Amino acid sequence: MQLRDLQERQAKLADDIKKLADTAGEDGTTWSDETEAHWAALNTEYDQRKVQMDRQLRVETLQGDLSRLDEDAPLTVQARRDPDKDNFLRRQDPKHVTEEDRCVALQAWCLTQCGKRLSEKQQRAAERVGIDPRDVEFDVDLRSDPWNVRHEWQMRQRGEYRMDTTATSGGEYIPEGFVNSLEMSLLAFGGVRQVADVIRTTTGNDLPWPTTNDTGNAGQLLTEAGAVSVQDVTTAAVTFQAFKYSSDVVKISSELMTDSAFNLVAVLGNMLGERIARILNTQFTTGTGSSQPNGIVTASALGVTTALAAAITWDEIIDLEASVDPAYRNRGAGFNAGYMMHDGVALYVRKLKDGDGNYLWSRNATAGVPDTISGFPVTINQDMQATVATATKTIIFGAFGKYKIRDVAGVRLKRLVELYAANDQEGFVAFSRHDGDLLDSGTNPVNHMLQA
Repeated sequence: MQLRDLQERQAKLADDIKKLADTAGEDGTTWSDETEAHWAALNTEYDQRKVQMDRQLRVETLQGDLSRLDEDAPLTVQARRDPDKDNFLRRQDPKHVTEEDRCVALQAWCLTQCGKRLSEKQQRAAERVGIDPRDVEFDVDLRSDPWNVRHEWQMRQRGEYRMDTTATSGGEYIPEGFVNSLEMSLLAFGGVRQVADVIRTTTGNDLPWPTTNDTGNAGQLLTEAGAVSVQDVTTAAVTFQAFKYSSDVVKISSELMTDSAFNLVAVLGNMLGERIARILNTQFTTGTGSSQPNGIVTASALGVTTALAAAITWDEIIDLEASVDPAYRNRGAGFNAGYMMHDGVALYVRKLKDGDGNYLWSRNATAGVPDTISGFPVTINQDMQATVATATKTIIFGAFGKYKIRDVAGVRLKRLVELYAANDQEGFVAFSRHDGDLLDSGTNPVNHMLQA
């Protein structure tokens, strides 16, 4: 389904939901079971369409960057076929490695690991890229991106020129499509990653991040020639480690590896990204901070306790918002303020109205733009508490940009020898290292709602 069709259907669903919500309580009674079921069905379809819209928007955005297919090089879909640019890059580096080279080189590594013979084209691609297909590991650098050469070409087109051909470590090895697919999956299946601040380091050494809390100090009024006083600053540090994660085994058929390097790149990237993203989002949400990341819900401070165990009111949501310092209630400045909750809790909140009968929840039918509460975006996180129940943390609000995710840039891809040979499949597994924590010097940038 095209994006326009999805948008039209989404707008119709939003209108139907609003009309149905307007009927709530008109006659002083609650909804019938049939009406409740219809409400749930409409909201479920709305959420599903929104996910489809976000993905389709991403696909169409990427397609705008794809090149025209070259008749004699069908695997270069992700390489921009600009003759002038290609000539420019060849003059700068006669051994310039193309996107097709990287795709075929990855295919060559996979086939060699599976004991299959390489074609002459695959052998040449591996040589140009500079990898040995016999190596037992294939290192993926998440920072790999041919930004330098693309940016250089764009500047030259504008009459600017700055030569910097230093490639990112590992950048010549990795197909862009693999990294893009991995990144897209990490984002699509990770609610916390969508709003947190992601930092990447080359190695996994402990990374201390200093914090300061100077909110209790103020300047002073001086008389002429008056002496200034000294006021020490309270400092601390959050140390980010590098916990090891696995994608578990990804099984790839022999036909896929043999027939299409481009499809192999996309399939591996998507599968690895989805699997790693799921476990990471769980721990970035509710991780204990002991031998694993400190989840954003775990690290949040108490903002408000509800009056009832199984209910949330409009006033309590406003109280949660007000419990966060105004300095952090900023959608810009790197704070990225907003709400976060499970879709089941969001379904409950959508029915809430203020004292004037206005809905707290604001629908947005535009692809890629989240719904809002009081103008703040709402992030759906399926690893949070799913129902409104006693003694649970149902909603968090605050500066999500203060939650830092640490990625160690290298991802290791390995092949498991002969484990799935009976099914003519090959097993691959990826390992990566990550950590996450909330930078809180005592000012509580993110607070949670606790059910009584």
